[in-house]
Amino acid sequence: ITTIDVLMKHFDKKAQKFVSNMIFDTMPVISVQSGLCRYNFRCQHNAVNDAFINNQDKIAMCFYFDGGRPIIHFININSDGSYTDNTLGQWSRTFQYYLIRIIEKDDFFKVNTIFSEYRAELQKKMPFFTRTFSTIEF
Repeated sequence: ITTIDVLMKHFDKKAQKFVSNMIFDTMPVISVQSGLCRYNFRCQHNAVNDAFINNQDKIAMCFYFDGGRPIIHFININSDGSYTDNTLGQWSRTFQYYLIRIIEKDDFFKVNTIFSEYRAELQKKMPFFTRTFSTIEF
């Protein structure tokens, strides 16, 4: 292991802790029910597709933690206001979800941009050395 590897690992942990603290301090926990299991890396597309099919006006952008690492994730909002994860299916029962924001129907096709812009916003909030030397992407 090189000095660079040790440094990057150190700043990866700092980045993870920075975002985790922000989540715990500012984001509400939401209850999510299990839906379809696609288990792919396109949760934003799954949520938009299912929202159109089910005539839903909103989807939710949230965080969950996988192995202690915060993951940005998109889920559906049902007509009764409940949340359903149509990407992770039954695995969703093993995670706790934190609401970042609601995305309205008018912005469904901007979901990739919303995702990218939020990731960039997270990076900007981190201290300079953490964001410069961390390899973590949320």
